[in-house]
Amino acid sequence: MNKNVLVTGATGFIGYHLCDRLYEDGYRVFALGRKDENKIKCHEFYTSNLRNVPLKDLPKIDICFHLAANNDTLSKKESDMMEANYHSSSFLFKGLSELGCNRFVYASSCSVYGNQPVPFVEGETPLEGLNFYAKSKIAFEKFIKDFASRTKSVCVGLRYTNVYGTHELHKKKRSSMISQIIQKVHRGENPVIFKDGSQDRDWVYVNDVIDANLLASRYGESEIFNIGSGDVVSFNNLVALISKKMNKKVSINYVECPFQGAFQRHNSVSLDKSRNKLKYLPRYKVDEGIQDIKFRLGWTFN
Repeated sequence: MNKNVLVTGATGFIGYHLCDRLYEDGYRVFALGRKDENKIKCHEFYTSNLRNVPLKDLPKIDICFHLAANNDTLSKKESDMMEANYHSSSFLFKGLSELGCNRFVYASSCSVYGNQPVPFVEGETPLEGLNFYAKSKIAFEKFIKDFASRTKSVCVGLRYTNVYGTHELHKKKRSSMISQIIQKVHRGENPVIFKDGSQDRDWVYVNDVIDANLLASRYGESEIFNIGSGDVVSFNNLVALISKKMNKKVSINYVECPFQGAFQRHNSVSLDKSRNKLKYLPRYKVDEGIQDIKFRLGWTFN
């Protein structure tokens, strides 16, 4: 392949899987991450923050995959969130552009839709930031629109639904609910979810997200796409599915949601645009994704 790619957030959950695929596909992978997360496959590894990436020491980067983010949706520190997800990110993009990179794939989130009616449709559903995380993603999307036009770059944004898979345990309380429920059931503990458990999500397996990133890296114009699975499952049904697969009986501990105004009750997206334009075809329903986790880890989650 011989293309030079920069992956930010490379040692994180999605970053681990993306670096693995890119490395195996023959890309030259320059990775930006942390030493206390996943160990990854790459050719060069850096631990600097987004403002201090040694860009002039790198060869010309053909594609930047931008995954690094503060993804703490409960954070009350707006300035920290905006610095990580908007200011530092825009600083990096400008620096890469000045050195000749003109192709970017960046992670956004379907949290930008807030509690608007589902299914969420790109360009039709109004954006509604319920928390500082969602607001920072909206701000960066607005920056990208101007940046892409001004620099003649191709910038493809991927609005992920709820991603789950292996190698996310370092995220602890910020890991996916699927991962958290699996952990609880595995230990014989009762999962804790917000009342009344009817809240639902489109759960997308990480392998499908990696496919979407590769498709986006080859797309010919700047766009934003919803990336999900189309499989919308409630928290109640998720617990039932996981406990059945693990052959363990558990009860659910229901608790009040302490941040009602910042909580997305339903997450369902239209995938028409991503299917028709990006040719994105998700392969995993929730049942199949959990089965793949079982195959890869043998139900050993520690």
